[in-house]
Amino acid sequence: MPDVPIEADGQRSYPADMEARLRVLEEIAVGTKAVLAEIRADQRAMRSEMTVGFNSVRAEMTTLDSAGSVTSAWPSAPSSQLRWASHI
Repeated sequence: MPDVPIEADGQRSYPADMEARLRVLEEIAVGTKAVLAEIRADQRAMRSEMTVGFNSVRAEMTTLDSAGSVTSAWPSAPSSQLRWASHI
């Protein structure tokens, strides 16, 4: 964006190197916006993956067998420890 003078006499009220500093800040802002967009996209992807994973675990843990006790997705867990979930 070109510099537009706002004073009639044309003299600057800021240091001569201020425009160069501003360009650097604008470049930093553009880079920061790009990085934030990537972070947001990664967060959305992770949230989707976690939701699918949680739903899968929830489905496995709440599957009932014919006796009404919870069937474990982990074979090492005795069903007596999981039977409490059927009363919730």
